[in-house]
Amino acid sequence: MSYMDDKGLTNNTGMKSFNKMTAYSSQAEYNGYCSGIYDENAAWTVERDWIGILGNAKETFFSIPQTYNQGLECEKIIENLKKWSDTSSDDENTDYQKILSERKNEIYTYDVTLNVGSIGNVTDFLNTHDIRCKNYVAISADTLSKMEENPALKKKVMSAIEEFCSSEAQAEINALAPPVKSAGMIVYPDGDTLYWLEGYPNDFGDMKEKKVIVSEADIANAQRVYSSAIDGNVVENNMETAMQILGTAYMRKDM
Repeated sequence: MSYMDDKGLTNNTGMKSFNKMTAYSSQAEYNGYCSGIYDENAAWTVERDWIGILGNAKETFFSIPQTYNQGLECEKIIENLKKWSDTSSDDENTDYQKILSERKNEIYTYDVTLNVGSIGNVTDFLNTHDIRCKNYVAISADTLSKMEENPALKKKVMSAIEEFCSSEAQAEINALAPPVKSAGMIVYPDGDTLYWLEGYPNDFGDMKEKKVIVSEADIANAQRVYSSAIDGNVVENNMETAMQILGTAYMRKDM
């Protein structure tokens, strides 16, 4: 016997949607799947998996010929709940994409080459990407989203980007010797930044080495180190050492 039979509700077909949903869900409570279905306070304070609850009740209804139609009603309610859930998710995704677009457009007001995404390993990134710009900015979508709700974070990030991409900073980078192949900054979720300066590869026997300087202080510090370490050889002894330093500095924080 089902809970509906037990309580004389099997032939009651005039219930409104929510009342019908809670009545059918009582079968799941009867099965021990959940509790407090008719608790008025819980209705507003407890988050319930209604799809799971109704699914449990549906299986019981389908197993009893007299309540088969109630099982079909549960299926209809479950389908409607899924459609509502999908619509809510679509709306949330649309809002999220709108926020990202607005933040990106703000950043694009500066002279910037923007990469929205996480760079998992800086070593691999610079080894596998032929970056040839001096205004590369990498920032994750999650960080852009956080800027929407955190004015202080937004101000910190935007100020750092403005300074890095300013005509003055770009002129100083372009004047460095040896010539800089790429310059970029990575923005962390807390607004802190990492800067790199990458020189052109030079042939040393059967190896190609290049100067790579990284700084978590500011781009000016990276420029000073890049300029002061010229001695006719690769600044960081070899590419492996330089990239190890860069990778270690970057990996201390998540994007």
